[in-house]
Amino acid sequence: MLYLLFVALSALLWFLNKLNHEYTIEVARTVLLDNTPFGLRVVDAEHNNVTYRIKGHGYALMSYRGWAYTSPIHINYRDSLRRFSSFHLNGATLSRQDLSNLLSRHLPPDLQLIDVVSDSLSFQFGWQIEKRLPLRAKVTYTLADQCMLVKPIELSRDSIDVIGTEDRLDSLVAIETVPTHLGMLSTSVTTTLPLDLPVGVSASQKAVDVFLTVEQYTEKTLRVPIMVQNDTDSLHLKLVPTTVDVVCNIPVSYYDSLNTHSLRFWTQLDTLQQFSRLQVQFDPLPYYVRNLRFHPMYVGYYVSRE
Repeated sequence: MLYLLFVALSALLWFLNKLNHEYTIEVARTVLLDNTPFGLRVVDAEHNNVTYRIKGHGYALMSYRGWAYTSPIHINYRDSLRRFSSFHLNGATLSRQDLSNLLSRHLPPDLQLIDVVSDSLSFQFGWQIEKRLPLRAKVTYTLADQCMLVKPIELSRDSIDVIGTEDRLDSLVAIETVPTHLGMLSTSVTTTLPLDLPVGVSASQKAVDVFLTVEQYTEKTLRVPIMVQNDTDSLHLKLVPTTVDVVCNIPVSYYDSLNTHSLRFWTQLDTLQQFSRLQVQFDPLPYYVRNLRFHPMYVGYYVSRE
């Protein structure tokens, strides 16, 4: 055991001694262009890499490059305008000499730039536009027994202004929230969810409030008269029967709100009189009505002339 301890200490001392020596290494870093004018952004910024060689003591080199991640180099667009060897509407290029000057400014004083391996570095620009897109909540949940979602999921705002390149925004239909599972719901829920903004798209608002109205439901039965859609003064349609029996699920708080005037069932005269029965149809239901069943679905009829 003591022998192993001495071996470990020896290895540590050897490693520290080696770190005190001077080395030359090759480094690859991403170059990010900051403070671009409004409406202009760098496309595929994560692919703007430069490779160069530096010299220094082991301690300084390890600190600069890091163990697993080398942070990007940030250069200021406005300060770098005079350094671009070529500049045009959709991009700009830094030559090897330009890169050498910029990198020398970003190196710590205990490191020395030997040379730049990359021949040049080109930035591709995309002109940005502003566009309003609808917001959508991307949530999943389960409902407790005898509970229902009373109305569609609501958001504190239905749309948002986003900024991005025209081709990027044209490919988007909506901005969604980060996918979230809300668990089992037995009561109404209000939560704030972050927006899942695609790469290259920005917005002043980063989150949205989401509301889910959940209530216990009960069953209600009604007998609703059937209206005749295309009755005329000369022809009168007599239905058999004249009403439908309706069964549906509704939130407990809406029990008294649903009555025979809330639902409209109808049929229309078969002018050719090809069928012995007429189909019963209904208008769009109130948003809180679920699992509607009714009987009969077809009614007999006869036509009286008065």
